[in-house]
Amino acid sequence: MTMVEHLSVSRSFTMLLPYYSTSSAMKRRTIRCVDSSTSTSEIKPNSIPAATPLQLNLSAAESSKKIKAVEERLERFNWKSKQLDKIVEIFSGRLLECGLVFEQNFLIRSSELGADSKASIGALTNILQESALNHVKGAGILAEGFGSTPEMSRRNLIWVVYRMQIVVDSYPSWGDVIQVNTWTCASGRNGMRREWIVRDYKTGKTLLRAACVYVMMNKTTRKISKFIKEIREETKNIFMEITEPIINHEDAKKLRALDVDTADNVQAGLLPKWSDLDVNQHVKHVKYIEWILEEMLISVTVLPLAVQNKSAPRWILETHELSIMTLEFQKECGMNTSLQSLSAVANRDDHRHHNNKHNDEVELEHTIRRKVAAGFVFQQNFSIRLSELGHDAKASIGALIHILQDSALNHCKSSGIRMENFCSTPEMSRRNLMWVVYRMQIAVASYPSWADDIQIDTWMCASGKNGMIREWIVRDYKTGETLLRAVCVYVMMNKKTRKLSKFIEEIREEMQGILMDITDPIIGDEYGKNLRELDADTADIVRTGLVPTWSDLDFNQHVNHVKYINWILESAPDSILETHKLSAMTLEFWKECGMNSCLQSLSALATKDELPHRSTQNYKGVELELDHTIRLENQPQILLKGRTIWLPKTF
Repeated sequence: MTMVEHLSVSRSFTMLLPYYSTSSAMKRRTIRCVDSSTSTSEIKPNSIPAATPLQLNLSAAESSKKIKAVEERLERFNWKSKQLDKIVEIFSGRLLECGLVFEQNFLIRSSELGADSKASIGALTNILQESALNHVKGAGILAEGFGSTPEMSRRNLIWVVYRMQIVVDSYPSWGDVIQVNTWTCASGRNGMRREWIVRDYKTGKTLLRAACVYVMMNKTTRKISKFIKEIREETKNIFMEITEPIINHEDAKKLRALDVDTADNVQAGLLPKWSDLDVNQHVKHVKYIEWILEEMLISVTVLPLAVQNKSAPRWILETHELSIMTLEFQKECGMNTSLQSLSAVANRDDHRHHNNKHNDEVELEHTIRRKVAAGFVFQQNFSIRLSELGHDAKASIGALIHILQDSALNHCKSSGIRMENFCSTPEMSRRNLMWVVYRMQIAVASYPSWADDIQIDTWMCASGKNGMIREWIVRDYKTGETLLRAVCVYVMMNKKTRKLSKFIEEIREEMQGILMDITDPIIGDEYGKNLRELDADTADIVRTGLVPTWSDLDFNQHVNHVKYINWILESAPDSILETHKLSAMTLEFWKECGMNSCLQSLSALATKDELPHRSTQNYKGVELELDHTIRLENQPQILLKGRTIWLPKTF
């Protein structure tokens, strides 16, 4: 057989060709070269069909052309594969500095842009979080939870953000590639600090710097946990020894908590959705940033008359861009919580002296807090009567507490829940139970005068397993100024046995329509810790022979708690009563008192060692703290322990 005859033989052969599909594997295609004039049915294995020289030349040329086309397609495929590999390499993260630093590139997508065609601060924050998790994953210490080490998972612990600082020099645009470098280090005894530097991938220009302080929280108890030795051992390979943060800004000073009196703008009715929760089952920190910015766009007037005319800062979003942000997360938030977002211009006084405010740097303060839900708050106005004034022509503290008590009873009466015997529910009445005051805290900013109109807001919430908290805010009706804040903790007592009782489920069911879901009291516990018990040796003043009268009893057949306050004031030094005014008070009621009891009222200066040497008759211009104890005169039985704070009247 000649060479030409051999080449003209019809045969099948298999060739690998690129096939672009969703899978990376290439499919096999079979190319069959036959004579077009010969039927495939006539071709037999190993047969030699006749062929003319022209047909042979055409067959060889066609095969050469097809082979060349296949080679070109293979070459293009290899080029595309190299390009894809290059792209994957650009956007895959890598560990630097022996695993201490993680570097990753990100492409800004169109969905991450804001109204100014730049990447939004929320999108950038999400990218920072993504790089942080990739760092932990790349270091090989990522367990089941997001960012949790194996030991943290065993102990049911998670990382949560406590403080966040971001400084933005420039915002990237769509299609820009940014390079993120991140690392971690210890922050105090129980915290971790993570820092980021974001640069433009092409130019190397720094776009953003950020720092976050994390603490550990138990998933079940939702309480902060210690940074134990076992977890430190797991994370030591990614912790750098850095003491100076990359953001040293004066904005790290103490952040102010706003309320409706100090805020310029308030947005109410913020409700977290299911999509706002993260893997830790609470609202993600990026959502708080969105609420802050939304509050600047939407103005909901819920402010007192005195502050309704303050301008909302919407013009700031239109003429300025966010440059620096510091956030502190005080408490987590879940579903079914109504929130308020408050903001105020921090340097408002400076802007009043500039005609073109749009060219000035503006500093804003923000607060997000739980909103008092509709229907849970009782509001009532009172006018101060002449009989309620003290020696200084101001309403006395006793008169104000009586007003608070009256508003509390009116709240129960108007709540729609059938109440019997002064705030006792039907189930409480059947079980012969009543509410009694265990702890009271009052903070007075200013005392109203005769004929002043005051507005009181009051609400209730559960306190632990067996208690109830009632809170009050008293404002001037005309100006909206906060005059007084008060918190009372109540417990249930059996009327016959005079012993404390549990807050059983049946009574909780009756009161669920008026109990709010609030856990943080409006008054901190800074003045109520470690109340001292006084005796004759530690007291500065002892007043004896105090005997309750019939008019001192309330409807629960024991001495009214307001009477205890009067006894406390009677035992305070006259020099203090003349030159100072009561500013804050914390009382704890340990045992009830009835008729035919003889009592002692003891008081002592709590700040005596810190005061300069002077006569006890002259404390003008000095803030004072007094400790108080009321006990039975003939028995070592404590009825009350308390502390009062006194400010100079010229303060």
